[in-house]
Amino acid sequence: MMKAQAYYPNFSSLAQDIASAPAPFTPNEVGQRPLPDFVVSKTLEGKTLSIYSDDVWDFRPYRLSGNTGNARFNFKIFSNSTKEEVKWLMFLLLFMVDSGRASGISISTTMTYFKAVRSLAKYCENHGLTIKEVLQAEDELTKFVGKITTRSLLAGLSSVLSHLITLPSEASGYKILSNFKFETVKRRLHSLGEDNQHPVIPNRIYSELIQQLDDFFQDLHEIKDQLQRFIESILACDRYARSSALQTKIGYRTKDFKPFFKEAAQEHGIWEYLVKYKVKNMPSLSTFLTRIQHGARIILHIYTGMRSSESLSLLTNSLKVSNGTYKLLGTTSKFVGQKKGVSWITSQEVERAYEIAGMLAKLVSQKIKLLYHETPLFISIGYLSLFTRVDYDGINIIMGDASSKSHEIYNLLDQDAFRVTEDDLNELEKINPFRAWESEKAFAVGSIWRFTIHQFRRSLSFYVAQSALVSLPSLKRQLKHVSREMTIYYSQSSSQNYDATGQEHIAQLIKREKPEADAIAYISDVLSSGEPLYGAHGTFIDRNKPSSNKQLVFSDSREELIKQFKKGEIAYTQTPLGACTTVAPCDQKLLRSMTSCLTCSRSVIKQSKLDRVIARQQLFIDELEDTAPDSVEFRTEKEELLHLLEYKDRVMSKAGDQ
Repeated sequence: MMKAQAYYPNFSSLAQDIASAPAPFTPNEVGQRPLPDFVVSKTLEGKTLSIYSDDVWDFRPYRLSGNTGNARFNFKIFSNSTKEEVKWLMFLLLFMVDSGRASGISISTTMTYFKAVRSLAKYCENHGLTIKEVLQAEDELTKFVGKITTRSLLAGLSSVLSHLITLPSEASGYKILSNFKFETVKRRLHSLGEDNQHPVIPNRIYSELIQQLDDFFQDLHEIKDQLQRFIESILACDRYARSSALQTKIGYRTKDFKPFFKEAAQEHGIWEYLVKYKVKNMPSLSTFLTRIQHGARIILHIYTGMRSSESLSLLTNSLKVSNGTYKLLGTTSKFVGQKKGVSWITSQEVERAYEIAGMLAKLVSQKIKLLYHETPLFISIGYLSLFTRVDYDGINIIMGDASSKSHEIYNLLDQDAFRVTEDDLNELEKINPFRAWESEKAFAVGSIWRFTIHQFRRSLSFYVAQSALVSLPSLKRQLKHVSREMTIYYSQSSSQNYDATGQEHIAQLIKREKPEADAIAYISDVLSSGEPLYGAHGTFIDRNKPSSNKQLVFSDSREELIKQFKKGEIAYTQTPLGACTTVAPCDQKLLRSMTSCLTCSRSVIKQSKLDRVIARQQLFIDELEDTAPDSVEFRTEKEELLHLLEYKDRVMSKAGDQ
């Protein structure tokens, strides 16, 4: 008989200290399951939180990300025929499998496993089978895999099976067929096809959202102090701003009534502002503050590219400014396995939203007696108990994650401005011409664009990676500061100026997006150009692309071009005269000489841009002639203009005669 061993929980490294980590599981004999009172989780203070026999296992104290809401395994949803087997499976994954990593398995990862196990259990209940019967019979497992319709669920099942295979069957009670797992799951993944990428938000919609949010927070910032004092007055008195019915209900006579909501708001000079957003009582005030908090969080996502859990990890003192550079400090766990300090470059555009989020967090911290510097920036507004009472249990902090659509900032914005137009659809097709955008309801012309945090991440990384794709002047202006700062700190591979670790940090996402973004800009501005191209590279392209098809429409050709960009065989940068495709460092940039592009072997020159440069150069020279006609600068700039005019006359006029 095999000797029983001690199994330490996979999440023990995530505990705050040794007191909050459960004791190892040491069965008396191989295959023995835990006793009903075995402790599976503890509070931060080391008290028992969940035992094996509980129908809900609470693992929130071990959650890595800022959001502690979704870290409970609910076994109440299972029938008696599967409940105990599901518990045992989850116990195996939490305590007994070897993750192969020093950091173990995070609770959020185990939650994805739970979804796969839940799907398996429901399949068994519907077909009158046990979990063991399905896992150990190739034909039954094949049928179950065939019922899975999402790649994420299938990936979760694949991981569960991989872990179970590593356990001795005597210990787990399951004999998993390893060959089956790899072949069957691989075939099913192939049949499901590739998941669509999160779309890049079109220029117009992206710019419109940023502008509306900026306007909203600018107006709000002007009455921020009055709003804060108004809420403080409400929290200080259980009658203030309450209705007559409520003041009567809690035992006060008419003569002792405090001002009702309208009168109270008028006292603080914010009634007209609140009415604009239909805030006329305590319930609507609570919803309004929740929407404000969500809006502040969206601003931070737009200007940092952080993930959802990362924004929820931010504390109230997380914004730092040094030498004009704005940074947000938080934690991340993705692909790291443990909480790790990390920073995100941002810009001054987040200041107003950050201040208002901080003001709301301060009010909550005072209400629940939490130290301000330990308070999450996006702690739940519910703790203010403006509408329904929400108490802090001293253990788990509820976050303001706007889980309901009614709590989102978009309810306060002009959503008609986010309706998809033909131009928006054309832009999506330019970025990915092989996706049937028009057949997807979410992107059909007339549909209101539904924003997600993943979209903000991809859009920011995409537009920072290749500024040529920011075609709208308003969006260029809005992203100018953050794009410049991110380019300085993130795009230089040798830079050590940021704490960006892990493949999911926005810095890494920008690098991954750049080859495709460069290729799309190159296709749009060069290969699909509607005007003649000049310069050495431009002339070569013009002479060699088919006259009947000026666009790169075949996926294999497009993929090949992206590979060239990834390998560094070609590059793309917009220039005042057109574009540059050189992969070598350009010394002429330091000299700010535009005429050097005229003779460069990797240049693309467009007449429309050349004419614009000539016109601006002429205006500049006219100004210098009036102010400094004898200066070296005047002579140098005049010579530049002569070179530009000579090139236009010699090359473009000649081409026009052909």
